[in-house]
Amino acid sequence: MAKNSHIEWTHHTFNPWWGCKKVSPACDHCYAELWAKRMGHQLWGTDAPRRFFSEHHWREPLRWNSEAGKQGIRARVFCASMADVFEPRTDLDPWREKLWAVIEKTPHLDWLLLTKRPGHIKNVYPWAHNPRENVWLGTTAENQRWATRRIERLIAVDAHVRFLSCEPLLSAVDLRPWLKQRHIDWVIAGGESGHDARVSLLTGNALSHRANITASKSYNTQKDYRFDMKVFTELRNAQSVVIAYDGLNPIPPCYCYLKPYYNDPSKSYFQQLEEGVL
Repeated sequence: MAKNSHIEWTHHTFNPWWGCKKVSPACDHCYAELWAKRMGHQLWGTDAPRRFFSEHHWREPLRWNSEAGKQGIRARVFCASMADVFEPRTDLDPWREKLWAVIEKTPHLDWLLLTKRPGHIKNVYPWAHNPRENVWLGTTAENQRWATRRIERLIAVDAHVRFLSCEPLLSAVDLRPWLKQRHIDWVIAGGESGHDARVSLLTGNALSHRANITASKSYNTQKDYRFDMKVFTELRNAQSVVIAYDGLNPIPPCYCYLKPYYNDPSKSYFQQLEEGVL
């Protein structure tokens, strides 16, 4: 799906600014902070500045909207990969207002606003009680504690679509209380990657290799049935993370397994399991 983004579940990525503050375990190995440092910017922390952009940058969504309209499609925009749109800083309010105006001008784009601060949405978001059709509101749920805390705050805000990012997924998360009530429409699940990836969800020999975990996969629980929801019982060497499905049709639960990358790309994952390599 990705077009102007390396993220597989979106077409575009847009950042109204760069910079944030770490608030939970999902932030510990923040890729955005590392990338900003590589670019020579110190933008993380309460007192750190934020990096803002020119009008040329802000015209990009208007171009994407025009392209989507001509093609007769809807394009997804992830906002933001290098910031949190709902970070509680008053100096960001003018830039948020600028973002809301762009969202209103781009009806062919679906804006995926992901936050780790859903409790602050209602304080700065203009459509908290009158949801726009082209805005999806989401929150990060890396473990059960933060899932419970954040989801309850997310569902307190009206939204056309609500979604979760269980990435990096740091422990098993039971989403059934919210899926049964149809409070959540879409779940993104994925493990942490990189040299310091936390791999506590892997067992056996895979753990001793400190293997990275596969890239994220998106599971749309109500709007897109094209993916194949199989139960991969063959993955004996990886713990399963159960994402219970309780949507419109009575189908089996969807099990999302986190797997290590192949040690030998010339052999299949299952073949390496049989040989005891993983």
